Amino acid sequence: MNKLESCQKAAEIHKKVRKDLHEFVKPGVKLIDICKLIESKVKNLSQEYGNQVNNGVAFPTGISINNVAAHWTPALNDTKVLKETDICKIDFGTHINGWIIDSAFTVNYQEKYNPLLEASKEAVSNVIKNMGCDMLISELSAIAEETVKSYEVEINGNT
Repeated sequence: MNKLESCQKAAEIHKKVRKDLHEFVKPGVKLIDICKLIESKVKNLSQEYGNQVNNGVAFPTGISINNVAAHWTPALNDTKVLKETDICKIDFGTHINGWIIDSAFTVNYQEKYNPLLEASKEAVSNVIKNMGCDMLISELSAIAEETVKSYEVEINGNT
């Protein structure tokens, strides 16, 4: 299997797992159970492609809640549950033959947070549109900051 085929298979697995998550992820579910579901599904769907390193799991699943930006994952004995008031960022990666597909998404149950999520999505989109050769990270960061600051969001009386 060549690089492109490996990436396509890893992307198919990622897409299937993410689709299944939308049914499972809801308030009251333990964060560790979300991680276990993701990783077991990735392992199961990767089996047909041989004995992959970590069985197709590219890296530990990240589940970051509220003000935690990224790359947090619960310990095996963690009892934290997803609350209806939480903003939950889920980041996981799949791989076939070492070719990684990585994607993250946000789960939100409170309408008041929607403008915040829209600002973030637009910032990412604007950064991607402006990427190019010799582009400095600081220039991309400035684009993201300008986009986010163009939004006004009121949460619990704070703007």
